[in-house]
Amino acid sequence: MLHSRPASVCTQYNNSPGLRSASFFPLRTPAPALAIRHMVPTDIAFMNLDSYSVERRKRFLSSFIGVFGGTTVASEQSAVETARAALAKIA
Repeated sequence: MLHSRPASVCTQYNNSPGLRSASFFPLRTPAPALAIRHMVPTDIAFMNLDSYSVERRKRFLSSFIGVFGGTTVASEQSAVETARAALAKIA
């Protein structure tokens, strides 16, 4: 992740499952592609996955808090608190 722009590499060999279905592969594409977009509050679901090293999760969570930490929007505040709690748990 570069700052607040998550990137995903999409290929026919990408076996990363969806969040809610182990048999759905949202990043599997017939032609190679690179997806880059701005981070959004719901991306918290991807920040603390056990498949990442602890150091990488710390970087993800810290970046997330850096982007959304000063928000006044209630739904975003909830995501920031989730990120802070996850970071405290692995720190």
